[in-house]
Amino acid sequence: MDQKEIEETRARFSMSGGANTFKNDGVKGDGGGGRIGVSKELDSGDRVSAGISGMASKVNVDTPDGEKTFKQKKITGVDASYSKGDTTYGVSAARQPMMDGKIDKKINFSFTKSFAKGGAVTKQTKKVAKVMGEFKEGTLHSGKGGKVVKSPKQAIAIALSEAKVKAKKK
Repeated sequence: MDQKEIEETRARFSMSGGANTFKNDGVKGDGGGGRIGVSKELDSGDRVSAGISGMASKVNVDTPDGEKTFKQKKITGVDASYSKGDTTYGVSAARQPMMDGKIDKKINFSFTKSFAKGGAVTKQTKKVAKVMGEFKEGTLHSGKGGKVVKSPKQAIAIALSEAKVKAKKK
């Protein structure tokens, strides 16, 4: 492989993560998690990326038989995305860490589409900002000639409706 071929196949490698340490009565430990990813810009200017995330923990517990150490290393998720212009399409599959330090057996899948700037998103954002400004000033009405809206939840519902945005379900 010559230098030109190496330059053409070069991709960007990234790592991110965090860690914490804790200490309670008879229990102490540390843990951390992170993501390792790679991304590549294509000749067309589009970008593809993929990553893997995981976690590791070590917990020391005082027991009647002495101190015991529990260690755990798990892969918790994978993701991939494709960016074309200002729009990014992504897919991920992940298992969530639970409060007891174990990993949930259920796998959560998500598909995303996001915009960096421009177009309809800007118009929607401006519309929501306008309606919420009316609410803050006390001039937002529940309909033509309706009562003044006093509930923030109702104001958000009106703003999303006028901007033609579907509210995310919990």
